Amino acid sequence: MKKLGREKIKQCSCAVCGAVMKSRGFEKKLFVSQLGDIRYSRRYYVCPNGHGGFATIDRKLGLYKQNSLGIQQWINFASAKDSFEEAAETIKVFSGINLVSKSAQEVSEHFGELIDKKQKEETKQIFNSQTRPKEPKGPDRMYIEVDGAHVPKREKDKWSECRVGVIFETPPEENRRPENVQYVAGIEHIDDFGERLFAQTYLRGRSTAKEIIFLGDGARVNWSLAEMYFSNAVHIVDFYHAIEHIYDARLLKWDEENKDGKTWAEEQKKRLKTGEWENFIKGFHVLPVKTENQRENKRKAINYFLNNKSRMKYHEYRSRGIYIGSGMAESGCKQVVKKRMRITGARWCDYGARAMIQIRCAYLNGGFRNLPLLQDVA
Repeated sequence: MKKLGREKIKQCSCAVCGAVMKSRGFEKKLFVSQLGDIRYSRRYYVCPNGHGGFATIDRKLGLYKQNSLGIQQWINFASAKDSFEEAAETIKVFSGINLVSKSAQEVSEHFGELIDKKQKEETKQIFNSQTRPKEPKGPDRMYIEVDGAHVPKREKDKWSECRVGVIFETPPEENRRPENVQYVAGIEHIDDFGERLFAQTYLRGRSTAKEIIFLGDGARVNWSLAEMYFSNAVHIVDFYHAIEHIYDARLLKWDEENKDGKTWAEEQKKRLKTGEWENFIKGFHVLPVKTENQRENKRKAINYFLNNKSRMKYHEYRSRGIYIGSGMAESGCKQVVKKRMRITGARWCDYGARAMIQIRCAYLNGGFRNLPLLQDVA
């Protein structure tokens, strides 16, 4: 058994009470690596006031729950894709290393919490003029899309709302596709999520970007967020959400399968898309107002568009080559939430859900392809 940690003893203090840590001599340690179990002996320090202890070499190695950084990498990658049980089985099949699902869960939730903490620290620094890092050069056009999805809780019929933001860019040439896609998510108050999203766009050069596009559905909370943190952006209501309102409005007069109703909806869709605003609003006059309920529903249908008029200049947006649909955000909700947090049988406590959302985002953002991410966060 190899002895590690025979370097000159350095004075260290307890993080709880500040007392000088005392060496308890060399103690044995076993940890799981990608090559199997490794046993070694290292110097161990304890707090004289009973606040626990640690070994310096363990911290340098980045161990957690007897797992090396490499094993943590495997666990986080596998757990981001499937259940903890499947993650443990995948690692066993390809490496022969036995892990229980509980270990996979503990490692993933721990690392997800570290990612969350790191993002919050970055956000705090950015919102403080004294600690704010220098902003990098931004792209020609930066898109920000926001949507939400529900995460099932352990309590029956209860859900937590997860807010999902997608940041991406597009190259200037035609037939462009989104690139440099980044997912940002959080199960938190809208203000906290707004700050988190703002901070991540800052780190990508939001202030120096030539143009920022904010896309969302008609939910009022999204536009409150946009006004608060992205007031200089071009605000666009997702075109396809707007079309849904048109098709819902036709049902005030026609049945679902009525051809005249479908023709009216298609005409309204064309007017909205080509910028014929006055004719578009006049098109709603055919809807009935014989009863109070009909009058109220017609008023709501029209007001939805009147209230979002400044965000529905679709003819102008299309002429400038700007996306008018928030498909990236909808896809983001599926990628971040539905494909992992809502797999069969999944139920989450608040802590576990918040942590795994960050693990899933890190996976989608390519974080587990490089080991330094683990070292940076840890």
